[in-house]
Amino acid sequence: FPSHDNSLVKMGDMTLIQRRSFNYLLHSAINIINATGTNRYYSIDLKDFKDYVFDYTMENNQWLVEEMEKLMSHIIRWDIDNKGKGTRACALAGFKIEESRVIFSLSPFVEDKLMLDGYTILNLELLAQFDSKYSLTLYENLCTFKQRKYMEFTIESFRDLMGIEQNQYKQMCNFKEYVLDVAIKEINEKTALKLFCKDLKKG
Repeated sequence: FPSHDNSLVKMGDMTLIQRRSFNYLLHSAINIINATGTNRYYSIDLKDFKDYVFDYTMENNQWLVEEMEKLMSHIIRWDIDNKGKGTRACALAGFKIEESRVIFSLSPFVEDKLMLDGYTILNLELLAQFDSKYSLTLYENLCTFKQRKYMEFTIESFRDLMGIEQNQYKQMCNFKEYVLDVAIKEINEKTALKLFCKDLKKG
């Protein structure tokens, strides 16, 4: 897969809550775009958003605000080549919370990707079942390339895709136990996909 893995969308080290939030926002935005075209701002129901992302009732919105502010600092990358060319955008351009609504905006680059490249609309109920951010990250990307029977990654490109920092899981045994095996097991148990991993040695 090396000739194509730069087309994968890489979101960095997002937490599970942040990935759920971002998926919900994208899902909402694409539905609005399909109905009315791009908007400067998108509006969603506050309670529905909180119920989906956090799965319990918060007394106030402070934690939600903090997580959305963190989303604004995350950089998404796609179509990046080995010379650094490609697209980069912040996950969330801005937001405000009103009494019963969340108003948010996306980067024009993100909106262009949703419209021009197409967006695989994922089942939000299924995504909410994942307990590991690595399972969710891998599943999102596999759905984009679901017509392929197999995908090949270098260790470095896979770590980058999963948002693993250089100081995390340096030992291969830890990487397999806490990242790869967890993601494959959960995807196999909770989705229609059936995955297995095979080590390839080159040279």
